Amino acid sequence: MPKARTGEAFLLASTLGRLAKTPRLLFKLIGALESSAIFLLCASSCVPEENAQPQTNEGEFISPWGSPLANGGATQTSTGGGAPDEKPTQGTGSKNQGGQTSFQSGDTGGTAGGQTTGNEGTGGAPSPSGSGGGSSGGSEGGAGPPADCTLVLEGSNAPEEEAWTVHDFSTNEARFSDGSAFLLDTSVASGAPWLLFSLDLGLELPFRIYFELQVIKAAPHNQFDAAIAFLGAYTPNTHGIGYERSQMLFFDETGVGWGDDSQFVTFDTRTKLHPYLLEVDTKGNAQLFIDGLLALSLNNFQTNGRIAFGDQTNDPAVDGAFKIKNIAFCPP
Repeated sequence: MPKARTGEAFLLASTLGRLAKTPRLLFKLIGALESSAIFLLCASSCVPEENAQPQTNEGEFISPWGSPLANGGATQTSTGGGAPDEKPTQGTGSKNQGGQTSFQSGDTGGTAGGQTTGNEGTGGAPSPSGSGGGSSGGSEGGAGPPADCTLVLEGSNAPEEEAWTVHDFSTNEARFSDGSAFLLDTSVASGAPWLLFSLDLGLELPFRIYFELQVIKAAPHNQFDAAIAFLGAYTPNTHGIGYERSQMLFFDETGVGWGDDSQFVTFDTRTKLHPYLLEVDTKGNAQLFIDGLLALSLNNFQTNGRIAFGDQTNDPAVDGAFKIKNIAFCPP
């Protein structure tokens, strides 16, 4: 064979050999690129399912097992129907010296005797743990006075129609009954109105007084003065004298306390007709139960036999509106 032919044949064979190898190299290159792309994608988005973080709403943390814990705090629930439980939280301050307790309304109420929980306040009025009804806390929210009590103001009539005395130093105030509760509104009156209703029960220690009250609106109280007050002792035609004002109960929109500001319990007084039970023993040790839970305590409580309620102060712009019913005197 001529040399030219031999060289051409060698060149052709070499070229064909390189072309035969090229597809295998291309396939290897494509496979490597695909593996790299999958790896890069998973590095940014493919997380093992057990480590995935659940989505949350703003301000809320959801644990891996799906239980919502608002801001990381534990949730509390109570079972049963009826009025919402009032759950006390820890109080602060020294007893009868500015002690404060907090109530937090639950949305999943419990029946009477439904279990509620609370921590004892540090120095302040003790916050009880135990059954919602309490051994001496009266009946559950809004259900009426205990069976052994005598009703002295039902609420379906004006107090003066049920033997109460009106101490009226107000003008143009609104007062009427909606058929089940008595309503007083001194915020619509002119000047510096005050208006009290009193009843001489001939009280002596020990005694218990039950009533249901709902604040509609109220200007914040001043020490010894309140737009909405309940007095366990009252001298007629006055704002109450020294000790009467010191130990009276005031009702703000944000809570209830003694007139001398020694103790104050925080909760929303506007949500419903809350049941209150004032108990005083033979030594003058007073306790106030709210919704069946012990909320306030006071030493050296006194009475002159007469109780009163209403707008107790003539301080300008310290006025309010509230509903009250089922005031009852109960044996000790």
